[in-house]
Amino acid sequence: LQEQGFANGCTDDLGCTDDHGCTDDLGVIIGLNRHKSLSNRINNCLDKQLQATETSKLKYKKFAFYWDIPWTDREGNSVEYSKVRRFYKQLKKWKPEKAEMFIKHNEDEMRPSPPYQHIRETVKNHPFNKVVIQKLKEQSPNSIIYVSFVDGDTKNFNGMYSGYVELIRESEEPPKVMSTGYEYPQEDGLPLYVGSKLERLIRVVTAKAFGPGVYYPEPNFCVLLQGQDLSKYSFVDRKQIGRA
Repeated sequence: LQEQGFANGCTDDLGCTDDHGCTDDLGVIIGLNRHKSLSNRINNCLDKQLQATETSKLKYKKFAFYWDIPWTDREGNSVEYSKVRRFYKQLKKWKPEKAEMFIKHNEDEMRPSPPYQHIRETVKNHPFNKVVIQKLKEQSPNSIIYVSFVDGDTKNFNGMYSGYVELIRESEEPPKVMSTGYEYPQEDGLPLYVGSKLERLIRVVTAKAFGPGVYYPEPNFCVLLQGQDLSKYSFVDRKQIGRA
């Protein structure tokens, strides 16, 4: 994640300049994260990024956290991280080359997809959110506040926030949820490129007829803040909370 480019992308999308203080209307929180590695050297990279300072047009808060990847034995039985790490440290001590192969195979080649819902839920629940929301409310008590969730690999906002602002202005009542959707670029292959365009079109047509009838893509959507915080919202099915 290039923090400077990401933060500047927010302000550029809204046309913020040094003469126009719209940055005061924005609050950005960045949740740096990665899987918890067996290697301390790899884990320390996240801490270094957290401590690094970058200059941007927009002030933002950031924090960091790890998420676990599932470890299993050859029979597919679950194995605790601590046990795997003890094995890795012994392997590294006596056979360092095999230890490197072991970590590369399990953490890079065979690593499952990140737990996106858990990651977004962790960022949403961080105390920084309350601080930023409270500050925005104090600055402009009568303004509505939207909370936007964007994935860190966003390269270009493509007028997303400008479009949201225009949509709010044109609506009789502030929309409760907004999403631009997403599309795959042509270089990712024709099936993904055409399929994503068609899927997005179907979402748009369905949402016009029945707003709650579509899935609003989580990587880039806005939700109207109702109340004082984000406690009523969740990316995780509450029925699944507490289950294995």
